[in-house]
Amino acid sequence: MTRSILTSANKNTVRQLSNQAQVAKRIGQFAKSLGVKCRARSDSFSMGDSVSWVVEDLDPATYEKITDYARQYQQGHFNSMEDLYEYSNSNSDIPQTKYCSGSNKFTDSLYQQAWELLKASLSNGNDKPLDYQQAKNLPWYGDGVGDFNSIISQQVRNILRGSDKKLSPVFWAQFDADNDAVLLSSVRGRS
Repeated sequence: MTRSILTSANKNTVRQLSNQAQVAKRIGQFAKSLGVKCRARSDSFSMGDSVSWVVEDLDPATYEKITDYARQYQQGHFNSMEDLYEYSNSNSDIPQTKYCSGSNKFTDSLYQQAWELLKASLSNGNDKPLDYQQAKNLPWYGDGVGDFNSIISQQVRNILRGSDKKLSPVFWAQFDADNDAVLLSSVRGRS
């Protein structure tokens, strides 16, 4: 399923938009409809093609919405046990790609904010460095429970990704409230 588009260089020249390019465009448009800035790119290679998309500092629920939407565009999956690609999700009604993957990149500022929340939740938090960059590779002991084989950076990522069921909802609710306050103050500043 390819779609023709006219190029601006020559109105008589028709360029075909590849399936993977159509998928990247659709994912980008869907993210935009949610108010999310998304970079979606397509690629082709020997015996396949792919789409990868990246968002930044996105809460887990919205990231999951985009991921769920994008899943329909992946034709199947790689079966490593038999060393072959299985077409388990083919749909001829929409453009599809062989591989479709997303990534939620978190800024240093967001890591610092999540670290501050984690640090405040610890009974021994005052003994930890203020700066996330200094703390991230320290061993994680929490308050005596949990995974003793991880480091602080893993715990902070769990908060950002939504895996920490206690602190993640608190963090993202505060993040949304802070963003609403910034937006409100910028609107008032324009008045």
